[in-house]
Amino acid sequence: IINMLKARGFGFKVVNAMSKEKFSFVCYVFVDNTDLVHSPDHDIGLTGLVEEMQAVVDTWEGGLRASGGALVPDKSYWYLIHFTFQNNRWRYASIEDTPASITIRDISGQNRVTLDRLEVYEARETLGVYIAMDGTQESQMQAMLQKTQRWADLVRSGRLTQSEAWFSLT
Repeated sequence: IINMLKARGFGFKVVNAMSKEKFSFVCYVFVDNTDLVHSPDHDIGLTGLVEEMQAVVDTWEGGLRASGGALVPDKSYWYLIHFTFQNNRWRYASIEDTPASITIRDISGQNRVTLDRLEVYEARETLGVYIAMDGTQESQMQAMLQKTQRWADLVRSGRLTQSEAWFSLT
């Protein structure tokens, strides 16, 4: 499926400014979690970008369905990273600034469902880590703090399993 996307020219391509080496990738994949990435190599405007991203998602989904899988709308979402120049500085464009939507077929394959679109500062958990596209780590810090507080409460109350006690001791 990844090679299908690459063959159609989808993905992210960049040239190293120092070495002039070309680098490209289509997605990050771990088991059944996939983050698709697409950035056109020429200016096509926001409408063209969203149309191409819809084609990326449709191609990915088609490959999954052909192999017996399907995308799950409740577990799928997307970001549009775009910048606007305002008050003499660049800033991330909001969803309000750049309205757009991407759809997928529901699990039955009969109906199209609009995916959740997140602001660049919104994080969702993926593979145990909260990631926001703008690099903020507040959600991850809060998650780690909650885990630490839970662990400390277990240590304080003496309700550790044998392996947790050994881990705490060592």
